[in-house]
Amino acid sequence: MALASPLAADLQEPGMPLVTPSLAQIQREALALRENATITGARDQAIALFKASDSATVADGLSTLEGALDEMIFGVLLGIAGNNPLNPEVVWSGHLPYTSHGLSVPGSRYADSPDRIYRSIPVNPDYSYEITGRRNPLYPSLDFSIEAIPPPSLWGQPTDSLQARDIEVAGDGTFTITADAGGAEGRKNHLQLAPGTTNILIRDTLSDWASQRPNGIRVAVTERVGEQPPKPAEIAERAASEIVATAQSTVAFLEQMVWNKPVNQLSAFQRTVEQGMPGGIFAASRFSVADDEALVITLDPLGAAYMGIQVSDLWMRSTVYDRHSTSLNNRQAIANEDGSFTLILSRKDPGYVNWLDAGNLGDGIVMVRWELLSGPVDVNSAIRQVRKIRLSDLDSHLAGTQKKVSPGERVNILEKRHQAYQFRLTE
Repeated sequence: MALASPLAADLQEPGMPLVTPSLAQIQREALALRENATITGARDQAIALFKASDSATVADGLSTLEGALDEMIFGVLLGIAGNNPLNPEVVWSGHLPYTSHGLSVPGSRYADSPDRIYRSIPVNPDYSYEITGRRNPLYPSLDFSIEAIPPPSLWGQPTDSLQARDIEVAGDGTFTITADAGGAEGRKNHLQLAPGTTNILIRDTLSDWASQRPNGIRVAVTERVGEQPPKPAEIAERAASEIVATAQSTVAFLEQMVWNKPVNQLSAFQRTVEQGMPGGIFAASRFSVADDEALVITLDPLGAAYMGIQVSDLWMRSTVYDRHSTSLNNRQAIANEDGSFTLILSRKDPGYVNWLDAGNLGDGIVMVRWELLSGPVDVNSAIRQVRKIRLSDLDSHLAGTQKKVSPGERVNILEKRHQAYQFRLTE
């Protein structure tokens, strides 16, 4: 059954707003689904999984467990509730809590980056889809990607991927992507939906929050078989299954990437298609610092157009980043004279410009991403040094190599950061 092509994206402000009435309706349905007995049972199972893991053996892990889990659950529900492959909507998730359209919206962060706009589209490989997009002519995102994802949610291993460099964009900034079960077979801008694919994940990377905007994205079904939307009981069962599977995947990833490695150290590796953002480089470590300590991290940008570092709790949920410098990228931080970047992770403001705020966490996770590499690199040179020192020794350690900031200057830096974040909540 052939269907009409989707309308072109809004030419005035593509990608905006992220907060729409249709999203608010999906959020309401996700909140209602959250109270379903099947979902609360899945939450209990997920709590048990988290409590049996290493992250729960640390005070900061135990104190953030339920908050992180509830955001993870809401993220899963956003991708399922009130949305189906027969009538797909583009759903924004992976965000901080906010209030909109009279609705208090919970956060939906897990394994997220503050520099990303995450959106998903529910799909079924039995159907064919056309995704229309438009780059913002004045404020384009630094990078974007589109991936075909099987369950569970963001932890599903991508089976196909289109990076910005792969996508043909017209002179007016528009692009069209087809998605179905078939291979490209000469088709440009095609995403193959392998058996079991349930979502298309769209990432926009913003290295400058004040001057970059995500792409405008719309989706329509162009061919489908059958007209039966999922039943409420089926939706609840699928959501419950994904909640438990996502918790299992989270625990397994943390065991492999965090708890099997030394604390306060970083080692980098290059990502594959199955790991998302293929060709990019990633590093993660558990950190542990006292109130009077700092972790001084020096990174080589490797010629990447994007490099970002962030603090997360021990469940990989980003910490509050709109009013706090809990993440920094190579546009926000100031480089050393040799082009490297030195970041200071601490609970207290060290008085230096490149402060990576650990917030209330003495124990957490630090993650680094290098993307848009210009060519082959030596991954082993990505981490130049990681050293834990006393805050009182910072001046002698840095020896005037980094700009100091006063408390008043810090207030101004954080206020500008908050203002730059606000466009995400424009209605």
